[in-house]
Parts: sequence; structure tokens; C-alpha cells
Amino acid sequence: MTMPPPYRLHGRRAFTLIELTMVLVIMGVLAAVLAPRYGDAIARSRVDAAAERLAAELTLTGDRARASGERWTVWMDPSTERIWRTPAAGFVLYNAEIGVDLGAEPYRTNLSSVNFGGFSRLEFDAFGRPASDGVVTLRHGQTQRIVTVTRATGAIEVGR
Repeated sequence: MTMPPPYRLHGRRAFTLIELTMVLVIMGVLAAVLAPRYGDAIARSRVDAAAERLAAELTLTGDRARASGERWTVWMDPSTERIWRTPAAGFVLYNAEIGVDLGAEPYRTNLSSVNFGGFSRLEFDAFGRPASDGVVTLRHGQTQRIVTVTRATGAIEVGR
């Protein structure tokens, strides 16, 4: 009885160097194609979350104005990426409530522009209605979202 050659034990054979190299090349090509898409998906996720959070903060401020029966103001500072609210039209820092820092994790999003009748604040009357129309543009990389406030209907909408 003769023994089988060592490289043919039990009918199995190993992968050749060419097969392993081809697998590595295919994996490299897939990584090169998918990495930019992953980055774009992260950017979209961040800016979508920031826009939804801003819309929620604006809605919450309108609800607080209605519940308290007094005017509330949402302040938005594009230079610091922060928004906060105060329970009056005047700016009183010690009375301010920090709403959200859009420049920090998990958002890391820029407040590109804020325009509410030429101002970077939105006031809500004692009935919770916005005092002016306005648009806030949020950006992360090339991805942007627009939060629109309509005075006539009180609608706060997130768009592309």
C-alpha cells in the first residue's frame, strides 16, 4: 500500500498563491468603492439627525410658549453652532436654556445660515405661534438640509 503525497491528504488541497491574491484584490476594490459611500451615508445621517433635532427644539419652544402663556425666543448662533431658548424676547444669559450644540457629537453639523426676517432668532408668541417666516440651512460636508418655519400655519418642516 502506498501513501498519498503530502499535499493531497484526504482529498483536500490548499489555496494557491494566485487564488489568495485574487481574493485580496477583489476585497481591495470593494473597499475602495464602498468607503466613499459609507462617508456620504454618515454625513446624511448626521445632517438628518441635526435637522430633526432643530425642528423638535422649535416645536418644543412653541409648546412651552403656549403652556406658559408668555413669549419664548429661540436663539441660533452660526458661529458656535449652538441654539438655545429664553422665556422672553430679551436676551438674558442666566435665564437661557441650552437647547443643543449642533457642532458637537453626535451631529457635528454646521449652521450654514439662519434667517428669520433678517435675524438669527425666532420668537414665539404666547399662543405658541412663530412671529416670522424663516429658513435655517444645516450642512455637513456636501450634504445639507433646510428647516423651514411658516408663520401663517405654524408649520415647521425639514426639507432637502
